[in-house]
Amino acid sequence: MISVTVAAVSQCCPEKFRTNYPEEALLRAFKFRVRKDVVKIVEHMIQHPDYQAHIASDTLALQNALLQAALAGHLEVVRLLLCWTPNAPQADCLDGAVLLAACKVGQVEMLRTLLTWPGSSPQRPPGTWCWQGLMAASGNGHVGVVKMLLTWPDLHLPANCLNCEALVAASRNGHVGVVQTLLSWPVHAPRADCRKNECLISAARYGHADVVAALLGSSQHAPRADCRNNLALDIAIRYRRDSVVKMLLGWPENAARADYYDGEGLMVAANYGHTEVMRTLLSWPRHAPRADVNDGEALVVAAQKGRVDMVRMLLEWPVHAPKADCSEGEALMIALENCHVEVVRILMSHQEGIVFT
Repeated sequence: MISVTVAAVSQCCPEKFRTNYPEEALLRAFKFRVRKDVVKIVEHMIQHPDYQAHIASDTLALQNALLQAALAGHLEVVRLLLCWTPNAPQADCLDGAVLLAACKVGQVEMLRTLLTWPGSSPQRPPGTWCWQGLMAASGNGHVGVVKMLLTWPDLHLPANCLNCEALVAASRNGHVGVVQTLLSWPVHAPRADCRKNECLISAARYGHADVVAALLGSSQHAPRADCRNNLALDIAIRYRRDSVVKMLLGWPENAARADYYDGEGLMVAANYGHTEVMRTLLSWPRHAPRADVNDGEALVVAAQKGRVDMVRMLLEWPVHAPKADCSEGEALMIALENCHVEVVRILMSHQEGIVFT
């Protein structure tokens, strides 16, 4: 315990940062994002002889403080800690965790500072932090960090490393800028259809229409909109991604079919209650499924789930509307079993003379 530092730290910190351990005060200041107080704490610790003696026997505390500064995005404190004497932490300390933190928070200037700091030598060949840093920067949409990692001469990091994981992460999280950067990279660019079109399917799942467009419009190895038996469309319907559904159906080349799998999309929309998506499928100008496909299976599913608006829409669809007694009256029977009173009333009003056995 360094009792000499208590008064000094207390003078430059609010009450909640007072502690006998200056490194604890530093971590608390980062936690509460009190940037002005952080600088004061670090400047005091650097100048205080007792703390310098303490840190000489506990370099891990200083390395952890450097990591916290990087995670907080505090470049000024990072530089102060790197200047610490004696036993200044290396920029690649903690197995590159500080460098990885700079990638995660998208601090381009901090990453440049760490990579070029005198006396520091980031691992060569690239250590784990390089790969993880590219994944983190891509997944968080930090285009500047992605470009720096890919162009840094000592890292030799390919854009398609780890089976194109960076592109997958960017597509899943909807960072179209990173997606475009990776796809257009001059060397070792990832394929837009990599990993069995996982990027397109992930973007469709989360409704990132701009990413879907970037992938489908890629100049090389673009995925087909109907890839994997219209799986992207099926997932977009399942999660009610209306804009993605329309984009996949309307793509100029190899568009997805609205009637895929003999009208499976209608069943998916009925099961999840996506009335507007069903309307889009039924009204699509090309390859629209029939409303009564599979003897009114969509109506049966909608009745089972109690989808009142959907049942009404299917029964009143202008062409090929299912009959209320389709599938031997299964829609009405299942609505009765599930006590969907309004659905029963609508079905009864559209068909008279149904016989129950």
